[in-house]
Amino acid sequence: MNLELATVCLQDADERTRRSGAALLASEISPEADNLLMRALADPADTVWQTARAALIYRYPWLVIEPSAVRPAPDSALDGKYGQALSNLRQAIGQALREPGSDRTLRDRLLTIPGAIPDVIEVLQSKGRIEEAAEIAGLSDAAGNRHASRQIMMAPTYRCNLTCSYCYAKNFGDGFPPDMTLEDLKAAVSWAAEQGIRRIILGGGEPTVYTHLPRLFELAKERGIAVHLTSNCLYPTAVREIVKAPPIPELVAHYEQERMSVAESAAGLFTSNIEAARAAGVNVLIRYTLTAQSGPDEWRAMMDLAQRLSVGQINYALAFRGCQDLNAHLAYQQSIGSDSSRLDELLAAFCADAALRGLRLHLSKPFPLCSIKMESLRAMLGGEALRASCAIHLDDFTRNLTINPDLSTFPCNGIAIRGPRIIELTSIEEAGRLFAPAIRELMMTPYVDACRHCALWYRGFCQGSCLAEHYLIARQAGNPLQIQDPCE
Repeated sequence: MNLELATVCLQDADERTRRSGAALLASEISPEADNLLMRALADPADTVWQTARAALIYRYPWLVIEPSAVRPAPDSALDGKYGQALSNLRQAIGQALREPGSDRTLRDRLLTIPGAIPDVIEVLQSKGRIEEAAEIAGLSDAAGNRHASRQIMMAPTYRCNLTCSYCYAKNFGDGFPPDMTLEDLKAAVSWAAEQGIRRIILGGGEPTVYTHLPRLFELAKERGIAVHLTSNCLYPTAVREIVKAPPIPELVAHYEQERMSVAESAAGLFTSNIEAARAAGVNVLIRYTLTAQSGPDEWRAMMDLAQRLSVGQINYALAFRGCQDLNAHLAYQQSIGSDSSRLDELLAAFCADAALRGLRLHLSKPFPLCSIKMESLRAMLGGEALRASCAIHLDDFTRNLTINPDLSTFPCNGIAIRGPRIIELTSIEEAGRLFAPAIRELMMTPYVDACRHCALWYRGFCQGSCLAEHYLIARQAGNPLQIQDPCE
């Protein structure tokens, strides 16, 4: 009934009627509905085509994700849970993009939907419109490899003042010196400045226990490099006095629930340090990790504290397995492909409590899209509460490049593939070329066997989990990655 009514409405001369027709198609899952929405995307009225765009995203919420590692989906995946929907959409795009030049408006509007771009490119290629497809692919690649915000991660120490059960970096300090030397610190900051890096993400370990932390801030300030500090915020007054802008524009304060729940003094110190940082011109976000023990009482205490401190954003993650498999973690593999799971209930309650308090949520580590219900997927993808792909491949595979205390490198702070010392690399691009084969292999490896039958995985919308967990699985299986460790 909706399909027939929408067909009539979209042919009407009145803009409001056509807009209503496009809205009717949001829940009408069929190839005919997709074809009608393509027609509505080419409508001359902004309200109509934007309504059609919103309807497509409601039907296929994963389209808001910019996909990575796109590959053709086999028939076994197209017959699966999400495969038919993607196949219908692709056919509709193919029918709509008929002749060169006659559908430029529609094509450009499709390009405002990140997840549709690979299909537009492939459809144009199949129609022999190679130059047009190459132009779009080039624009997409350029967007994914922009260097305006090029960054590097630095772990000057893997020492820590806490022993969180869920910490992915347990025993990362094995084989490294306790601290980066002052000479190595100067060399690392100079190297970063020469590469045009304008942002250092400071982690570890707990970076505020680093011996030369004041000098690190001074060197960064002298070089015009911003330092984004991640800390458990249980540092002493001496550190509090140097956490200020510049060079620190942002502090991600890790709320450590295991300590906060048993030590009132820890909560007081955490609060005082956040208040001091904000007074010193530093933007503060709170980081929180959901574990198997997490529940409303735990996260509501964290959210209420965020409200009292006027902190508007929570960066959250699910506890995932570190590469040495020594930490407590959520076994969300059990939720994969389930229409109703403990994970879905947990996240629904978590997101609802955040919304009641007006808090923004940002997911720091991906997890499988199929582990939550479609309703949850729509709600979470509407903002930044959900993501599905790691960004490690951006900036020519250097997005998460990490410098260790001995100046050796990791491709990411959670993937312990040890590369050369940073000062032995002639450029950051060289680091990307070195690690790219291993990262590509991790991106192309299914998280679980069920991924091989999921169109979302083939089309680059989902990687299953943080690639650090993929790395652990590969190590445990004895699968060598395509990289030779220069430090061996």
